[in-house]
Amino acid sequence: MTARIGALFILLVVSLLATACGPDCRKACRHMLEDCGIDRPGLDVEDCTNQCSSFLTHYSDDWQVAESKAAVRCVNQASCEELRTGTACYDAAVYVW
Repeated sequence: MTARIGALFILLVVSLLATACGPDCRKACRHMLEDCGIDRPGLDVEDCTNQCSSFLTHYSDDWQVAESKAAVRCVNQASCEELRTGTACYDAAVYVW
């Protein structure tokens, strides 16, 4: 029983560490929708976060995975003006989130 709990704890810690290094979809969505007021009709932070997460897990090719993560990080770091006018890493016509 103790070994099983220890194994579950280790899996939990590894999962948390793995996701901590990835881009934060919720932060990107809050920044875009709440902080910057980007108008995405019918899209709230929760929907945006779910779609962003799907975007990150959609690809299996290493290059595409890296590019999608870079796009989310870019949205997190972009100014509101950059998001309104479109940046090299975010185009509202391309991304559903």
